[in-house]
Amino acid sequence: MDALRKEEQKCETDHQDLVIVPPISLDYKPADEKSLFNRVIDLCKTIRPGADLTRFQIPVQFNLPKSQLQTYGEFLYCCGQDLLGACADGASPLERLLRVVAWHISTTRYVPFSQVPFNPILGETHHVSAGHLNVLLEQVSHHPPVVALYATDDVKKIRTQWSHKAVGRFHGNKVEGTIYGKRTLWLDSHHEVYELTCPKIVFRLFPAPGTEWVGTSTIKCGSSNLEASLTFKGKPLFGLKGTAGHVSGKIYDTSTGATLYEINGAWNKTITAKSTKTEESSLLFDAQAALTNLRSPVLQKKGLDGSESLVVWRPAMSGIVNRDWEAARQAKHEIEERQRHLEKKRKMEGKIWKPRYFVKVDADHHWQWCHFGETVPPAPLVIPSCHVNT
Repeated sequence: MDALRKEEQKCETDHQDLVIVPPISLDYKPADEKSLFNRVIDLCKTIRPGADLTRFQIPVQFNLPKSQLQTYGEFLYCCGQDLLGACADGASPLERLLRVVAWHISTTRYVPFSQVPFNPILGETHHVSAGHLNVLLEQVSHHPPVVALYATDDVKKIRTQWSHKAVGRFHGNKVEGTIYGKRTLWLDSHHEVYELTCPKIVFRLFPAPGTEWVGTSTIKCGSSNLEASLTFKGKPLFGLKGTAGHVSGKIYDTSTGATLYEINGAWNKTITAKSTKTEESSLLFDAQAALTNLRSPVLQKKGLDGSESLVVWRPAMSGIVNRDWEAARQAKHEIEERQRHLEKKRKMEGKIWKPRYFVKVDADHHWQWCHFGETVPPAPLVIPSCHVNT
C-alpha cells in the first residue's frame, strides 16, 4: 500500500537503541512477582468497588516495557505454529472450523497479574510481519481506549480484522476485564467469513492471586451453518483449588442443532476434539508447541513510523529495562502530557482527529480497515524464522 509506505518513510532516524523485549510466552514469570503483588494490593486499597479503570493512572513500576498494541499484536504474530495459515488448508468446512477454533484458542495468552502494558496514545501504530502475514494495529480512540487491527496473508488468502475496547472494573477481590468489539476472519479462497468473540480476563486478588480467562467465546461461519461455543473456566473455590485454564465446548450445525464435536481440555495445556459420530478424540491444540519459544520482532530495514509503539514509548521502555524508575516515570509523564496538550489544542481549534487506517462503522466501537481492497504491506519489524514448530 503506497500510502502506508509513504507514512513510514517519514521516520528514517537511527533506531539502534530500540527496546524490544521478548513476547509474553506460556512460561513467563516476572522476576520480582511477590514484591509486585504486595504493591498491587496496596494500590487496590485506593480504588472503590465497581470503579471503571479505563482512566486509572498506573504507576510506572507496574508497567511492562511495551505498549498494549504490542501485546495485542503478539496474540497474532507470535506463535510457535502457523495456526492461522493452517485454517485455509482444511479440506472441508468442518475441518476448517476446527482449525479456526485452534487458532482462536492460541490467541488466549498468559496475562501477567502484576504488570500491565502502556496505554497507547491516540494514533499510535504497530506494524509487524511474520512470514507472509503482515499485521497493522492502530489506537483509534483514547477515551474509551479502542484498538483496531488488520492483517493479511496474500499467500494463504487470509484476512483478519479486530476492534477491541477493553473495560476493567474493580470488584473488591478481583478486577474483571471485558473485551468489547469483535473479530472477523476471512478465508477468501473458500469464500468463508468467521465472526469471533472473546472471553473475559479476571485478575483475582484474594485469596489466591492470579489471572484467569472466564466466560463464553463463540466462532460462527454463516456460509457453512457451523458454529463453535467455548466456555473458559477459572479455578473453583475462589482460586484455592482446581486447575486453571479449563476449556469446554462443542461444534454444532446450526441448521439441525446436531453436535458434531465436543471440545475439552485447557488452553494452557492441551485441548482435544471428540467426534460425536465416531467417538474418536484427536489433539486440537497444544499450548507447549504454540505458546513457548516465541520470537521477538527485529528491525530489518529503515522506515519506522514516528507513531510506532517502539518509537513512541522508547524512553519509558528504556527506563524500565534499566530499572531507572525516575527516568521511566518522567518519560511516561512527558509522553502523556504531550497528548493532553494536543487534545486541548484540537478542541480549541475545533479540529476532529481521524485515524489513518481505520474508520468507525457503528456506535458499538466497531472499526474497519479504510483502505478497502488493499492488503497490509511488509513491515520494517519482522519475526525471524517464525513458526519453527509446524
